[in-house]
Amino acid sequence: MVRIILCFLFSFLFMNISWSQDSTFIVEDMEILGKKIVSLGEKIAQLRERVSVLEEEKKGLKNIIADLEKENEELKRKIEELEKGKGCKKLIDKLKKENASLKKENEKLKEKSSYVKSLEKEIQNYKMLAEKFENTNIELKNKIKGLKELNKELERKVEELTAKVNSATVKIKEYEKEILHLKDENKKLKTQIEFFKKVSRPKRIEKKSILNKKLVHFNLGYLYAQKGEIEKAIQEYKKVLELDPKDKDAHFNLGCLYALKKEYSLAVKEYKEVLKIDPTDKEACYNLAFIYHKNLKNEKEAQKYYEKYLKLQEK
Repeated sequence: MVRIILCFLFSFLFMNISWSQDSTFIVEDMEILGKKIVSLGEKIAQLRERVSVLEEEKKGLKNIIADLEKENEELKRKIEELEKGKGCKKLIDKLKKENASLKKENEKLKEKSSYVKSLEKEIQNYKMLAEKFENTNIELKNKIKGLKELNKELERKVEELTAKVNSATVKIKEYEKEILHLKDENKKLKTQIEFFKKVSRPKRIEKKSILNKKLVHFNLGYLYAQKGEIEKAIQEYKKVLELDPKDKDAHFNLGCLYALKKEYSLAVKEYKEVLKIDPTDKEACYNLAFIYHKNLKNEKEAQKYYEKYLKLQEK
């Protein structure tokens, strides 16, 4: 078959060569034909493989047919024996045995059937329990969800309270600082009052002079100064000086009050007024020397008033 096809193809090729006058076309036709030959060869090989497979299948079928024929012959023989009455007794006994066995199996199956029914009931009960558990599980999930939301709300409130506590803590610290500051100011004020008590000059109020306005303002100033109300004390001493500009004790106490307020230039002015009224006032000289040295850093003036103080001390 292959030879015939090849001969046909070669004859066709020669015919094309004789008919074609262009060598280029001939070469192309040969290439195409060559490819076709190769393709046909492959197909032929595939067909051969298929044929061999079919032959193997054919052999298998023949063997099966032979086996079936043998079984058929055996069945024919058994049928003949049965028809002749041979082997019936054996077959009946066999059937009885099989029937007894089937009865036993049936009893077992009945037992198993009752067991299966009880299992079905248990399974039904388990299904009901599972359904209850599922419902409980859903409820628990909902509760957990609610608790989570509540927890978030509580966390938010805790954060707010924490922020408030932190803010309150900051304020408490500020208040504590302010209290400490006030305590320090109170100590300073007490110190100033003690200092004023030591350096100021009170005036006694005699019974005959209770209605004297100058003495009233003077002693009010002294009382305000002792209470730490410096501004009110200054105003009262100024009222004294309005009534009597040459009251050296009023000038002296004003100098002390201005020094407490750290208004040193005003304090110096008041002490100098004291010395104008009474050049022998030792305390005014000493206070001026102290302010010039300690506060105003004017050593020349400090030395001047200190030497004056020492001279007055000698007298």
